[in-house]
Parts: sequence; C-alpha cells; structure tokens
Amino acid sequence: MNKWSNEWVLDNADKVFDEKFIKKVYNIFTREHGVNHQDAENLTNEVVGEKVYLAFKNHKFKGNSKKEFWGYIRSIIRNAKNDHFNKHNLLPEPIEKIFSQNQDQVLHVNLFKESVEQLAILNETIDLLAENLTDDQWEVLRYTAIGLDSKEISQIIEKSPAAVRKLRQRGREKAKNTMRN
Repeated sequence: MNKWSNEWVLDNADKVFDEKFIKKVYNIFTREHGVNHQDAENLTNEVVGEKVYLAFKNHKFKGNSKKEFWGYIRSIIRNAKNDHFNKHNLLPEPIEKIFSQNQDQVLHVNLFKESVEQLAILNETIDLLAENLTDDQWEVLRYTAIGLDSKEISQIIEKSPAAVRKLRQRGREKAKNTMRN
C-alpha cells in the first residue's frame, strides 16, 4: 500500500485528519476563498465531517502523493465553497480576502465594480494558481502582492530571506507556466 493512497489515508485517518488538517482546511476557506469566519467554521465541519470522509470511504481518491492528496482536498473545498455561494445567492469574495496578512487586516481591493462574470473568471484563475503552487510558494506570493519584502515575509513564515526569494522565484515561474497552459 502506497503512502498517500486512498487506503493508506483511511488506515491513518486519525493522523491525517488531525487538528492541523482541520486548521489548514479552515485557513483555505478564509484566506484563499474569502469565506467569513462563521461560514468557514460550518464549511470546515461539513468538508471534514462529511465530504472528505465519504470521498475516501467511497475510494474516489486515486492519487499516491501528498501533493495529489492536497489537490484533491482543495477541489473538495472549492466545490463546497461554490455550493455554499450558490445555495445562499452570494457573490464570490475571495479577491478582497486573499491578499490579507491576517483576518484582522484585510487589504481592501475595490473589485466589485467589475462584473460578476469577470470576478468568477478571476476567482477560477486564483483557484488554479493556488492548486498548482505549494503552500509556501502561495503564501510568499500573497505576501509579496501586498507589498512585503523578503525579510518581512521571512519573519512571518519563519524561513530565511534567501528561502523566501527562492520560493518567490519558483512560485512566479510555476504561476507563469500554469497560466500559459
């Protein structure tokens, strides 16, 4: 049995779906998808409690790596968010939230003058980038977008400034390649 296969994940569910996993799912909802805290709590409980468990129980995950695992989890999260927005007739809001340093300091970007269709395309593009970048690359590019330099970012993510520069370089390159395809 391969590590990160569907069977391995089920056999190690108590280790895989731990408190750290739940916090990461919650952060994906709030930071990357702009879901408010109350909805993020509800969606996290729904995703972790029902959708993820059922997906693995029904052997829908076909990957064999941690990267494929998180790609699959992100697709479940994205679908849950979209279902939530559709169910409650909400506009997608990730653009305002996605560049925030933390949940208390949101960089307000006035993008709601754009049409809902343009926002949807932009959100899909951001989702695509988030899926293809590592979490560290995504975080470094997000902090770079709000104007932080390598030293400031290194203090936040607890990596060296050189590591931040390398993550930024690789993240930008991967983002360019993703957008070309």
